[in-house]
Amino acid sequence: MPIFRYRLAVLVTKKEERKQECEKHLAERRNERKEAELRLKQLQQHQETLVKSTAAVRRRLVTSPTNGADIQAQVMDLAVLDQKTEDAKDEVFSHRMHLEELHTRVEQAVAELAEAAREVETLHKHREQSEKAFRAGMERKETNEQEEIAAAMFETRRSDSRRRS
Repeated sequence: MPIFRYRLAVLVTKKEERKQECEKHLAERRNERKEAELRLKQLQQHQETLVKSTAAVRRRLVTSPTNGADIQAQVMDLAVLDQKTEDAKDEVFSHRMHLEELHTRVEQAVAELAEAAREVETLHKHREQSEKAFRAGMERKETNEQEEIAAAMFETRRSDSRRRS
């Protein structure tokens, strides 16, 4: 019996490679997002620390009776801390925007992987159907050949029996 050869085997291989690339790409995007989420937590903790430091300096400024030079130094420290706090808030906001972009990239990678998986699955189903059709055709051919042999044998026996009669 002849061996089934799938004509689109090269295409299946390419699609499977594409699917593997998509899986790798998705893993990379998820790692980037995870790292960005960790970085965001660090930035938020830093911002929180600066906010607490600013509040502490303000309390000291209001509650501690000191001379003019100390007050001036605390006001300068407060201005520096306020600026650092604003910079930290800006950095947190910027990083949140970056994280949103990474979420979008992950969603795109998931969609690409799903599409690649569908393409591979479609080709596998097509291969199965083609192989079934091939096998059915071969069985029909074999059945026809067997019927032809049986008919030929019948005719041979019939003609032999006519000759003997």
